[in-house]
Amino acid sequence: MQKTWYSIKWKHRRLINAAQLALVITLALPNARAFAGTPEWLKQVAQAPLPTFPQDTNAVVLLDERLTAVSPAGEVRTTYRKAFKILRPEGHSRGIVYVYFDSDTRLASLKAWSISSRNEEYEVNERDAVETAAYSEGLYADTRYKVLQIPASQPGNVIGYEYEQRQRPSVLQAVWSFQDEIPVQRARFTLELPPTWSYTAYWRNHAPVSPQQTSGNRWTWELANIEPIEPEPQMPAWRSVAGQFGLSFAPKASTSPDINNSTWAQIGRWYSELTLGRREITPSIRDKAEGIAGGVTDPLIKVRRLASYVQHGIRYVAI
Repeated sequence: MQKTWYSIKWKHRRLINAAQLALVITLALPNARAFAGTPEWLKQVAQAPLPTFPQDTNAVVLLDERLTAVSPAGEVRTTYRKAFKILRPEGHSRGIVYVYFDSDTRLASLKAWSISSRNEEYEVNERDAVETAAYSEGLYADTRYKVLQIPASQPGNVIGYEYEQRQRPSVLQAVWSFQDEIPVQRARFTLELPPTWSYTAYWRNHAPVSPQQTSGNRWTWELANIEPIEPEPQMPAWRSVAGQFGLSFAPKASTSPDINNSTWAQIGRWYSELTLGRREITPSIRDKAEGIAGGVTDPLIKVRRLASYVQHGIRYVAI
C-alpha cells in the first residue's frame, strides 16, 4: 500500500540522470568535514568483526535499522539508519544517499558519516545535500529527493547515514525491505505504538520471525547474516524476490472500521466515499452537452461531436 511496494513507470518520466548525479558528487565532496562526533551506533558496528566474503563482494551492510513510532493522532515518525563497509572500488556507489519527501512526508533530519581505515572521521548533513525532482517532469507529482554524497566511500572504510521522516499517511502501514544484493550482517525493525493500538505483521519471501516486546507497546524484530540476492538469468527484478516485512497498525477499538484499510473491501469503501458524486451530471455539464449535440438524432454523429469536443476542447492530464 505504500510507495515502497510498487515500482511505477510512467511514460516520459525518468529518474535522476547521470548529469544530475555528477553535479551532486561535484557539489557535495568539497563540503566534507573532518569530524570527531560520529555516533556510537556507527562506531560499534564499525568495530564488529566480519566473516570472510567472496572476492567479488563490493560491500556489506553492517546495519539496516528502522525505528517507527506512531502518535495517538496517527503521525508516523520513522528513523532510518544504515551502515556499510566498502570492500571493493565498485562499492563506492553505496556512498550516495537518496531520501525522498513530498507534501505528505517531511524530512526532519539527514546526516551521514564515514570512518576511514586510518580512523579519520568525516560528516556531512542536509545542508550539504542537493535537492532535485524525482522525475524529469514535475507535473504529475511533488516528490523530491535530497541527494547526499558520503565522503571517503572507498575500500576499507565504513560509511553510514541516518535520517528521519514524519508523515500522516492515509493508510497506516509500514514496509521494510531488509534483503539486498550484498550481504546484510544485521537488520532490525522497531515499532512503537500508543497503548491502545495493535498491529498485524506479514512476511514476504522470508519465514516469519517473532518480535521481542522490549517495553509497553514496543516491539523489535531482528535478523542476522542475511544472504545476498544472487543474480540469475532471466530473473525478475531482485527487489521482487527479496525478503520484506510489513505491518498494519490501528487503534484496538476504532470507531471507524476502515481506519486501517487492511482489507480490499475496506479500501474499496474508502475509495467509493472519496469519489462519491464525482460522476454525477451537473446542470452545467447537461447544458454544455445540449449545446454541442442538441437536436442531433443520429446517435453516431452525437457521439462523434461529444468525443471531438472532449478531445480538442478540454485540456487534461492522463496519469
